[in-house]
Amino acid sequence: MRRLLVALGGLTASLALAAPGLAAGTAAWPMIQGGPAHLGVAEDAPEPPYREGWRTKAGRSGHRGAAGPVVVGDLAITLGRDEVLAVNVSDGDVAWSVARAPDVPVTPAVSEDGATLVYPEGTGDAVAVIGLDLKTRSVRWRFLPDAEVRAAPAVDGRFAYVATRSGTVYALETATGDERWSFEGDGAVRSALTVAGGLVLAVAEDTDEPPKTTVYALNSDDGKEAWRAAPPGVGVLASGAAVDGGRAYLGWGDGGVRALDMEDGDVLWTRQVAIRQGFWPSSIPVIADGDVIIASPGGSVIRIDGETGTRLWRFRFPSAFLKAVPLVVGDVVVVGRHDGVAVALDVASGRLIWDLDLDGGAIGSLAPADDLLIAGLPEAIGGMVALEHDPAGDLTSIESPTVLHPTDAVVNFLVAFAALTAGLAVATRLAGSRRSPSTDAPAGGLR
Repeated sequence: MRRLLVALGGLTASLALAAPGLAAGTAAWPMIQGGPAHLGVAEDAPEPPYREGWRTKAGRSGHRGAAGPVVVGDLAITLGRDEVLAVNVSDGDVAWSVARAPDVPVTPAVSEDGATLVYPEGTGDAVAVIGLDLKTRSVRWRFLPDAEVRAAPAVDGRFAYVATRSGTVYALETATGDERWSFEGDGAVRSALTVAGGLVLAVAEDTDEPPKTTVYALNSDDGKEAWRAAPPGVGVLASGAAVDGGRAYLGWGDGGVRALDMEDGDVLWTRQVAIRQGFWPSSIPVIADGDVIIASPGGSVIRIDGETGTRLWRFRFPSAFLKAVPLVVGDVVVVGRHDGVAVALDVASGRLIWDLDLDGGAIGSLAPADDLLIAGLPEAIGGMVALEHDPAGDLTSIESPTVLHPTDAVVNFLVAFAALTAGLAVATRLAGSRRSPSTDAPAGGLR
């Protein structure tokens, strides 16, 4: 086991850039997708149409990618590449910033009492997991894992769960950083950890030949393996998992979405949504009325029946990439596209009802905060952007361009066939009328 190093207050530089903005009360949105099961449902969030409310850049240069935010009290908090950034939810003004060892940012997690922010930092020898006191903004504890952390942590009860690129999963006390247990799996864990039903789910990707993905289900109390699921021939590039109704749902490297039984890991159904195309590790499905909604990297958002695996609808976007984590808001699902366009789809029909180009590169995971939706901007421009309801905005209703209408298709085919047949007949007549007479012998025979 790795030993815990407790840092004295002030060991990490803390830069107050504006008013103190101390966090107050429990977290309204404490981790990616709102909770450890990653249901991704924001019941009280504003519904579309939206307009941009405010925008805040991250990093001292203002051009560093930022992870999806968490919301604590009146603050939205994200990780930039070299800082922890807190902004006021009301106006997006920077409340404070704390330096961290440079690293690829992931969405942090907040303890249940709202007192501690848990996040990774650093690469190589500088890698660590930090417990930051949100009132004093000093390092409460520092834990040294065995490798870099690329997976968003999860908090459930008194414990934070983190995983590394070496495949090790840790359970840490959120108040002290003490290690409760650790588990060593095969392959890098890059997708967010999921906790539900007394189990911690870790999606590990082993790139050795043949590459494979394994889902480890670990008992949350002692870290012992309850079951593992590793369908043959799947490969790597899998999404994180969402758990609902005793089932875990996730996208696999072969382009299929699978439902696993939380009792034993058996595959209950598979729905193919792409051909030999995996999912981004940063993506996670969401749950809407017991069904699964997932964004595929091929540019589609798909709703699948949670019980049977039947595809209910699909909306295909022209964008070739969808790394997004959807968010269910009332009767719509909001998704940020890789090209900087935010969209909303009707949950029941899958029709596009709203979109807006935010002109900021890829849009990461979203978090509801009061009357806003706040998104992280993970690419070079970095920072966060807030969406607010636009009372003067318009909604639309556009079906996916991939929707086939059988009657229209038949009529169009018949019209096209008739036009083609008529065209061929005209061409044949013209060819006949222009035939050369030299093949006919003149009257009276040859001379």
